[in-house]
Amino acid sequence: MDSSRFGNWLQVIGNLGLIAGLVLVAVQINQNTELSRAQMISEGWLSAAEDLDARAAENPTSSIARAQTDPHQLTQEDMIILDGLATAEWLRTILVEKISLLGYEVLPIEDMSRIFVRQQLGNPFAMAWWESSGDLAANAPNTLDRVNEILAELGTTGPHRHRLESIRNAMRAAAPR
Repeated sequence: MDSSRFGNWLQVIGNLGLIAGLVLVAVQINQNTELSRAQMISEGWLSAAEDLDARAAENPTSSIARAQTDPHQLTQEDMIILDGLATAEWLRTILVEKISLLGYEVLPIEDMSRIFVRQQLGNPFAMAWWESSGDLAANAPNTLDRVNEILAELGTTGPHRHRLESIRNAMRAAAPR
């Protein structure tokens, strides 16, 4: 009798161990799914950003310098290069926000927003780009709100918006369908 009772307890303990093992496997599968999702998001956004970087030419320094020092002398080629660079950086910003929404905070939104404003929106062309990129900007709503708050604090405006929009429209019209 004692041996059968002992055997029953061993069976119960074994079943509890099996259930705990299955729960552990389920948790690991869930973690792997989340990591895979984060990796897929990352690869998609980074691929798009790399394509835009490639479109920006080998050395965009002269276009960037012209945007900083004499934005009225920007050529259409400069604007295409600068548009590609700014869009690529915003795609990377979107990536960071999307990954942070999955629970993997790479950089706080406040810091990321201030870095984006300082590095990307420091000239009239970039401000015009920002003002005309509403559909793209909406992909990172938390960062979008914070960037706009920072810009409002700085009191910036973008005088080249109309010219940039006309070039973007021409680019869209020329794009293969």
